[in-house]
Amino acid sequence: MQKNTASQKWTIFAFGGPGHANEGQPITGDAANITANLRLDGGAADTVDDVNPTELEDGYYFFNTTQAETNADLLHISPESSTPNVVVIGVPGAIYTTPTSFNSSALSTALALSLLNYLGPYGYGIYINSNVGNTNVVVGEDGTFGNPVSTLIAARTLASAIGARVYYVKGNSSFTVAAPHDDWDWYGFGHKTHNLINLGNQDHDHSRFYNMTLEGLQGGIERFHAENCALQAPPTGLTVLHIDGLRCGIVDDITLDTSNNNILIDSYSLVPATGTPIVRASGSSGSLIMNGHKGGVDLRDLSASHNLTVNIDGGQCIFDASCNINATVSLRGIGTKTDNTAGMNNLEEAAFINMSKILDLLDDLAIKKNTAFTLHFPMVLSDHVTPGTGLTVTGERVLDSGVFVSVAGTFTEIGSGMYRFNALAADSNGDMGTWKFSAAGADDAKVTFKTIV
Repeated sequence: MQKNTASQKWTIFAFGGPGHANEGQPITGDAANITANLRLDGGAADTVDDVNPTELEDGYYFFNTTQAETNADLLHISPESSTPNVVVIGVPGAIYTTPTSFNSSALSTALALSLLNYLGPYGYGIYINSNVGNTNVVVGEDGTFGNPVSTLIAARTLASAIGARVYYVKGNSSFTVAAPHDDWDWYGFGHKTHNLINLGNQDHDHSRFYNMTLEGLQGGIERFHAENCALQAPPTGLTVLHIDGLRCGIVDDITLDTSNNNILIDSYSLVPATGTPIVRASGSSGSLIMNGHKGGVDLRDLSASHNLTVNIDGGQCIFDASCNINATVSLRGIGTKTDNTAGMNNLEEAAFINMSKILDLLDDLAIKKNTAFTLHFPMVLSDHVTPGTGLTVTGERVLDSGVFVSVAGTFTEIGSGMYRFNALAADSNGDMGTWKFSAAGADDAKVTFKTIV
């Protein structure tokens, strides 16, 4: 729409709102009930001179505008209907005007050609590389794939010029954000550890980060989204986030601001060997969901009002002594648990397969090398069916590459054909062994085993 120009039209759309018999459907025949206000450059609302719009079709109508009604850089229309439950919106709701001398055809062609230089895998954006030393801001030349800029100031200038809110970060870059960037998209080229963004205590509400390393303090009050990123502590200070994360690795030590509920889906440890990344909770209350976490996680600083759901996919979950024992935690999945508190009071783990307990159980059932052991075993008579009772059982053993010799342990009848072998240490003093139990009129019983240390 041209500025300060008469006889232009503004399209609106009417549809059934909540409670209307045709909710969500276009509303026709309602022109006489529709009016609108205009705001010029954010000023006071003025009633449109064209009292009622002209109907087009399928719920669309238009208002005719006067010259005075378009004499502003930014126009905003607020249409409404007096018909109950009918919603009316501008199409669009706001318009930036162009000067009357504006050559839209020539500019559109030039702009389209220059914008092609900024087209990336996720739409139009500015390419940045902190290592190239380019701070120029010529649209169409700088901030392109082949000629990235080296500062966020230059990148922001170019992004504003082309109407983009996307950065493409490349070349093993490292940036500290020094201005708010709410609702921006950041994409890293290469491996997630190749490009580093320090959040700089700036507002990143509703922004999205892909394939890069994040550190530092996050300002703002809302969560951002991080996907396929590495989360780490800076060389000095803390990393404090409110995050909705997908497939993010935790490098060392991060803090989650629980004034916003945090979500980490398919997260994993990036700590090598047997180390465990630390996840701290700040704030007096809030929630954290870690669903499908692989590797270890060391949870710290939980308050009594925190609510956690942790789903471990083969790793270790540690509750540090700094955690309040009254925090509410649902532990699920499969892994090991280490509770260094006085005992978490509100820990629900019915859906958690604790590998420590399983290993302890297997250890109790296993035959340990050179250690006394008690074994229960059945004996059957020579008909291969009837339980053998009242038998005098003797035993032999063979260990590793040796030959059968008499066992050192003793036998006791339990009853119903079951017997107890009280093996002594010498009966299991090998890595591999077989015990053979014999009695007159009965089949031999054999047990082959591998010892553990």
